[in-house]
Amino acid sequence: MKMGWIKNSAGKPDAMLSLAVASFSICAFAILAPILNGAQIPLTNYTITLGSPDTALVIAFLGATFPSYIIRRNKKDQIESDEIRETIKNGIIK
Repeated sequence: MKMGWIKNSAGKPDAMLSLAVASFSICAFAILAPILNGAQIPLTNYTITLGSPDTALVIAFLGATFPSYIIRRNKKDQIESDEIRETIKNGIIK
């Protein structure tokens, strides 16, 4: 089964970017969900009751995904920059 990852700026599927977007969406829903506390769906007998989110869980979820994507992305850019600098230092220009 092939995963449908979100593509990064290079056009390649990126798992960490996908998880960062998913974590942001989940946290945004968890933060906005208390607004729906006791909302009733029209023409049905269903009532939606959502409590307030656990702050520690929201922070842990975001804290685990966003920095990992940003660090990985910056490290990749740094490696590419170092390679270009080394190429110029050696007098080889592509």
